[in-house]
Amino acid sequence: MHHISEVRIQNFKSISDGLFPLSYYTPLVGYNNAGKTNIIRAIGWIIKRSSLAAEDFHRQDQPVTVEAEISGITGEVLGAIGVAHRGRIEPLVFDGRIRIRRTQTTPGQTVAAIRFEVLRSENGQNEWMINPAGIDAAIGALFPDPIFIGAMENATEDVAKFGSGTTIGKLLKEIMTPVIKRHSPTVAVALQDIGRKLSANAVEKDETLIELDGRI
Repeated sequence: MHHISEVRIQNFKSISDGLFPLSYYTPLVGYNNAGKTNIIRAIGWIIKRSSLAAEDFHRQDQPVTVEAEISGITGEVLGAIGVAHRGRIEPLVFDGRIRIRRTQTTPGQTVAAIRFEVLRSENGQNEWMINPAGIDAAIGALFPDPIFIGAMENATEDVAKFGSGTTIGKLLKEIMTPVIKRHSPTVAVALQDIGRKLSANAVEKDETLIELDGRI
């Protein structure tokens, strides 16, 4: 399976300049405020662009740059992201790898002005291509939407007020979507009997509802 195998983060939050090798599963261990979350946020930013605020810059007079290598890109992987995305990525893949870099020069810079580059290797020479058409969306298509699970001070409260956009909501969607898809036909059949009793014009309408109709 393809994965981000290396990331270099420069001038992002608490990270002045750090190089981090990654595997299929990489635990980040450290004391509070060591910068673990900042690594995760930086990886999320290079995959899905957004404009960084002043507090995201380690030093506001220098640009934020995140560079990553994606390894394990096979024909099967490219085939799963659609013809259009494949056409943009495939020419830039070398030995199953592609190297990308995102740079924001100033806080609050517009999303359109944020530079996204892909390293192209041709005739033994490496050259960064700036904002190749459609490549940003194509890279994003390689990965599912990330779910960031933050610390929960009150899990009961978080569960009680979850919505589709919250962490709990996203996790439940990941769990329940395949379950619903697998069992929805059976559930639909099971609900037919009860539907005949609860429907407004059902022949076998529930006697309580019939009585209510008469009283109305």
